[in-house]
Amino acid sequence: MTDELKALTAAELELLESKNGVTGLSTVDVRRLLANNFRVRRLALDAYLAIAERNPDFPREVLARLKAEVERS
Repeated sequence: MTDELKALTAAELELLESKNGVTGLSTVDVRRLLANNFRVRRLALDAYLAIAERNPDFPREVLARLKAEVERS
């Protein structure tokens, strides 16, 4: 996967919430899906970071990017 995943901004979240009637999902469902997505993403980042720190061959620039992503979230 070459696309870098990014958390939704407040504006993007508001836009999604304003359009949730189109998808047929309630606001609660949308918030639950977003919260679950955030939790899974955080777990994946933590796992990659742990692997990267233990593996001396792991590219340092990727490790730095992972650390920055964890700090942002």
